[in-house]
Amino acid sequence: MSQDEQQFRDVEKDHTNFSMKLGVEFESDDDAIEYYNSYAEATGFKIRKEYVNKNKVHGYVTSRKITCCKEGLQTTYNRGPWAKRPRRETRTGCLAHIIVTRQENGKYRVTQFEEAHNHPLSPPNQKRDNKERRIEELKREVEREDQIREVYRERLITFLNNVEEQMDFLSTKIQVVVSSVKKFETEVENLQYPIGRLKT
Repeated sequence: MSQDEQQFRDVEKDHTNFSMKLGVEFESDDDAIEYYNSYAEATGFKIRKEYVNKNKVHGYVTSRKITCCKEGLQTTYNRGPWAKRPRRETRTGCLAHIIVTRQENGKYRVTQFEEAHNHPLSPPNQKRDNKERRIEELKREVEREDQIREVYRERLITFLNNVEEQMDFLSTKIQVVVSSVKKFETEVENLQYPIGRLKT
């Protein structure tokens, strides 16, 4: 293991002190991705896998480019007036990236490294503050939703109670109407067939 490689292994144990430079080697391209991702988190940005070249015969990776997630520019197709849900612009054309290339010894060396970004970075402390702020906002939203649900619950209970009272009232009215109809039918029958007529 080279001195640079050992240095990066030691740094890897201390997640608050990541660094990147040309010439450092990794055991695999996946190791390079993992390390650059950790470096990005410590620095305050996110990564994107840009492209990968593979050996056409054996299939192993010969080179890979990993960029800042704000690399490139968003297509106008997603931002035009015809877009149903236009996406928020997230890319700034940032050029920060690394390229790792497979060496004869099978390891992957950083052969290109662009450190500068063209946008503000979000260090871990700021991310943590933003995360805590977002959590507090979500808590307040949940509390408001709970209050709204309680109001609707009380209104629903009141409505159902009113419906039940109305049903009881209608039931009583129906019983009165049925009794009146039966009484009326009995009176009509008595008029049509008086008791005296039934005697012979």
